[in-house]
Amino acid sequence: PQAQQVWQAHLGALRPATLDDITSEADQSNLMAENAEKLQQQGLDDKDIYVLRQAAGLYGQLGNTPKKNYCLAEIFYIEENYIEAGQLFLTTGYHERAYTSFWRACAWRHLEGLLQRQLLPPLQQYSLASEAVILLFKNATSLQPYQDIIQKLLQQDGLLPSHPHDQKAWNVLLGKMLEQLPFHQIDQGWSHLYEQVKQLSHPHNYFSDAIHPKI
Repeated sequence: PQAQQVWQAHLGALRPATLDDITSEADQSNLMAENAEKLQQQGLDDKDIYVLRQAAGLYGQLGNTPKKNYCLAEIFYIEENYIEAGQLFLTTGYHERAYTSFWRACAWRHLEGLLQRQLLPPLQQYSLASEAVILLFKNATSLQPYQDIIQKLLQQDGLLPSHPHDQKAWNVLLGKMLEQLPFHQIDQGWSHLYEQVKQLSHPHNYFSDAIHPKI
């Protein structure tokens, strides 16, 4: 102990090294991390795939695979490769972004799987779009669930997303739902539903591509 005190007086106590202690290599890593974050934010703000690729490259050199994959997912999204984007978003835990990607890809099975896992915030988990996706795979034969969806869509007039890919997704989804309707049914309830469906194509023609020819 006495010898230890003598040495400590001259050299100082030994302790585990921290990142800041480790030469210029640590400084370089910190600088790379800062640059990667700046490039990532710039790429997101400008929707610039080249800048995002630079950020992904830096994250790769740093061994930060989750952030690298996140940048790559955003690149896929900007390039409208929505399935690839959604799958990468899933691996990095960005479930909301995965949802949006699968929606725009009309990847209903992927969306259903995501909804079944209940990893989404309530606004997405219980949205009208999610309700429609779940109904699609229920193959319901009763009138009420379809009526509920159509009525809610009528109430959303002018409020649905205007991006072409979002509009296309709604048209494809509604079209698939309408294919499940029993068009041979002529009772008053189903006839009323068909009249409501026709209303969806007016006045903005948002659902003009979804209306079944038999209606």
